[in-house]
Amino acid sequence: KIGEICTISEGAQINFTQTHPAISQYALLGAAPSAIEMGYLSNDSFIDMASVYQSSNQLIVWLGQANGTFDHGTPYSTNPLPVDLLLVELTNDNRLDILVLCLGSSNILLFVNLGGGIFAAKRTVGSTGSYSFPLSMTLVDFINNGLVDVVTVCENPPYVGVLLNQNYTSGTQFTLVANTLYSSGPPNYYLVATAAAHFNADSLADVATLTNDGNVVMYLGMGNGILTYLATYTTRGFTTFSSCIVAADVNNDGNIDLSVTNTGSMTVAVLFGDGKGHMSVPILYQVGGAPTHMRALYFDQDGHLDLLVLTGSNCYTLLTGYFNGTFYTSIPCGYVPAGYVTNFAVGDINGDGIPDMAITATGTANVQMFLGSII
Repeated sequence: KIGEICTISEGAQINFTQTHPAISQYALLGAAPSAIEMGYLSNDSFIDMASVYQSSNQLIVWLGQANGTFDHGTPYSTNPLPVDLLLVELTNDNRLDILVLCLGSSNILLFVNLGGGIFAAKRTVGSTGSYSFPLSMTLVDFINNGLVDVVTVCENPPYVGVLLNQNYTSGTQFTLVANTLYSSGPPNYYLVATAAAHFNADSLADVATLTNDGNVVMYLGMGNGILTYLATYTTRGFTTFSSCIVAADVNNDGNIDLSVTNTGSMTVAVLFGDGKGHMSVPILYQVGGAPTHMRALYFDQDGHLDLLVLTGSNCYTLLTGYFNGTFYTSIPCGYVPAGYVTNFAVGDINGDGIPDMAITATGTANVQMFLGSII
């Protein structure tokens, strides 16, 4: 076992310890998963995991076991180049289904949960447009009808696509709404990520998109899947590459804030929301490496959101939240022994109530497990 400790506040420490052997069996050696998520897919008390691989065009589902380990995984065929996946209940049966976004075919696949962690074969449920090359997606209810809709960012040309859930009797289907292809950013820049939340006080879902040059473009929802441009905010990433955006209330004022990873400047930018869709001047935090992915969670269980950040080499950093939205940090927080880290998921693997991590890295198809503990 390899243990890494980082100081997160006065007198408190969180420890992430690498545990049992890596668990990928079906993925091709030398190719890390492009996306990974954790959730309760088999409706037992053990958390499960799903990831997608571009090298083999597969979704792999691992079911959690009683001792905090996972089974060998079950593969499912996807369309070319799966880039993102999300776990969500779509069939009103209290089972988490899986949505997969495919760059190569520019569409969304649904894998329906049949029970016991077994999934039906892929079904195409939406298209982002021919040769649009979608990069990521998020979920939100745009028209307040109780149905989950999809927001994607696409590369060709750079636009935001809103796909409304039609919920046909024959099954879930997402339809790209007319006139919702929104060009964002200056020439030669493109969109890399999106976050959807209620950024203003009208109870309608809004969308924040991130460009690769570190600009946040804010769109307000009109309630029918149509978006209207509000403003563009800098993360002070300058010419650096930005890759990840997280929407969460980090300062506990009831307004949604934004956190962005700036890879080139090795910083995380935090922008506070005012409840009207506007964002503050960013506060920058050094993270000791080039950040690529980030999750917001209550890691130390003090009621203040923390930010766990993957950095570009083989390490991760925890920004521990304080009550006013500021963060403590220790650089680096911990190390991943194999490869350049690419993505991660967070969940309670061993059932102790403390978040754990599953981290993917280049140079190996394995998923590496790290158990969290507060000491």
